Formats: sequence, C-alpha cells, structure tokens
Amino acid sequence: MINSKTILIIRIVCLCSLAFLLIGSYALSRPAVDSLFLQHYSTSQLPSVWLLSAVFAAVVMTIYNRYNTRFPLLKIFGITSILSGILLTICLVGYQYQVPGTVYVLYLWKEIYIVLLIEIFWSFADVVFSIKSARWIYGILLGVGSAGGLIGNLLIGPLAKSIGTANSLWWVLPILFLCWLISTVYMMVTHDPDEPPLNKKVIPKWQASIDVVRNSKYLVPLLFLVCTIQICISLIDYQFNGALLINYPDIDIRTDVIGKTHAVIDLIAVILQFGSGTILKFIGVSGALISIPLILSAITITFILVPRFFMIFAIKVASKCFDYSLFRTSKEILYIPLEHDEKIQGKALIDILVYRIAKGLSSIILLALVYLGITDLSTYLTLILLV
Repeated sequence: MINSKTILIIRIVCLCSLAFLLIGSYALSRPAVDSLFLQHYSTSQLPSVWLLSAVFAAVVMTIYNRYNTRFPLLKIFGITSILSGILLTICLVGYQYQVPGTVYVLYLWKEIYIVLLIEIFWSFADVVFSIKSARWIYGILLGVGSAGGLIGNLLIGPLAKSIGTANSLWWVLPILFLCWLISTVYMMVTHDPDEPPLNKKVIPKWQASIDVVRNSKYLVPLLFLVCTIQICISLIDYQFNGALLINYPDIDIRTDVIGKTHAVIDLIAVILQFGSGTILKFIGVSGALISIPLILSAITITFILVPRFFMIFAIKVASKCFDYSLFRTSKEILYIPLEHDEKIQGKALIDILVYRIAKGLSSIILLALVYLGITDLSTYLTLILLV
C-alpha cells in the first residue's frame, strides 16, 4: 500500500512530466500549423477558422462532459492523447496526398486538441491539490510546462529548415504517445480514481454545465473575465500574424520566427511561473488579475504611438507569457474552493467552450472590421477591452 506522501510525490512527478510533454508538443505543432495556414490561406481566413473552432469546441465540450464525471480524468487524458495522435496522422497523410482542406482541418485540430488536454490536466490538478499547496505546485507545473515549450519552440525552426515545415509535425506523434503511456502507468501504480468515487458519478448533460455556471455567482464574473482577455489575445494574434506574413514571406523561415517568438514567451513565462508563489504571496490573486490588463494596456498604447514590428512582437510576447503564467495560476486557484461540479463541469464550460467562443467572437469582430475596411482599429478595440 502506497502512503499519501509517496502518492503526492508520484502525482507531482507525473503532472510535471505531462506538462513538459504536452506544452512541448504544442510548441512543435503551433508554429508549423500556423505557418502552413498562412501559406495556404493568409490572414484573411483566420477569422473564419477561429469561428469554426468555436463550433467544434461546443461539440468536443458535449462529448467531454458526458465522460468527465464517469471515468478518472487521467484515463480520459490518455485516451484523448491517442485520439489526437490518430487525427494528426490522418491530417499529415492527407496533406502529403494533397487532399483539399487538409491544412484547414489541421488548424482546427491544433486549436482543439491542446485546449482539451490542458483542461483535463488542470481539472485533475484542481481536484487533487489544496489551495495551500497549489500556490507553489501550480507555479512549478507551469514552469516545467514552459520549459518543454521552450525546447520545442527552439527545435521547430531547425526541424522546419532541414526536413520541411509539414514533415516536422510527425515529431508530435511520439510525444502524444508518451502522454498516454505516463497517464496509464500512473493509474496502474496509484489506483487514483479522482474524486468523487466512481460509483457516485453520473452522466451530465451539456445543459447541466450551463446551469452550474449560471447558478454560481462566482463563476459568472470569471466567465466574463476569461472571455474578455481571450478576445484581446485573439485580436493581438491577428495583428501579429498579419505583420508576420508581410515581414517573413518564406514559409520555413516564418516557422522559425514563430518558434523563436514562442521560445521568448516560454522563457519569460518560466521565470514568472517559478516565481508565481512569491509574487502571489505579495500581491495576491486579485492583485495579479488587476495588474495584467494594466501592463498590456501600457504596451498597447506604446504600439499605437510607435507602430513597428518589434512593438507588436512585444504585445504578443507579453499577452502570452502572462496568460501562461500569472493569469493561469491565479485563475486555477480561484476554482479550488468551489464545489466538485463547479470545478469539473463549470470549469470545463469556461475553459473549453468559452475560450473557443471568445475566438469566435473575435473572428466576428474582425470580419466586421474587414468588411468595413477598418482593420487598423483592432488595436484601439484591444485597448478598450483591456481597460
């Protein structure tokens, strides 16, 4: 019989390993898929694919919500990893045989798989850790994840230049397999079923998650907070991609630049993540959540005054590194004192569906701006939403 202290150590090692591999896989797939998409569709199709990703997120949310209270979360994590690998293989084979629309589907895969796996990962963490331990452990998990992302982002450029952007995506498959293997071994060693016990779990309906959020005065403002900041980040991404396509027309060089951009993000995020315990000790969760939009607003104003590629690069880096570190840690801690249904069903609705819906809303906004011929106003809109 394994004692509780040993289980805690195994749990931390397991989650650190999964965080490293999961973010590392995304660090390889995101630059390659983004570069391929810009090559085949340019920025004009970004709003439409973001909108479609919101629709697919609703479908994925329905399926996930059917199983997230019936089976151990890490078991679902492992199965999802394998399914993600199978879908990636189908897309890559389709791309090699020049099947129409493959790059579009690949982009949707990239948008959905990482959100779902991260959601399952953090739902498990929120169930098994206390608030006191989470203040420090969450920063470590995020830091290890960013270390994996940093390595992946530094590797994708040389890979793209040596074997091509599309072929570099094959390296994601063994990483997803390792995610399945680690989660499976963890379940076999610890027999950790999550909480509550399986015999008390029921099958929730999609409407049940909406009811959980609607009836929680705590989750409703959190929903609007997440939605607003994600719309801002999507608008920033659109502006960055446009500048990227103009300044780096070669696909493999562009992949390298995207990878290095996210490597910078991960490097800064690692520092913030490992220091999150100390930072939150001094300014608290509320202080962190208030500070982030204020800092982003200041950088956005600077970009308006000095519209150069370096400045949109700075906004991109700042928005992402805060999203991956202090904002993520603070947001996850907010879920811990909630009831189990709020942690699992309500959190899934916000972190899976709302994240994608936010991209959908931002795409509608951008489509309207494109139609009116005033896309330059997206920067000012970002500033307004940050405020």
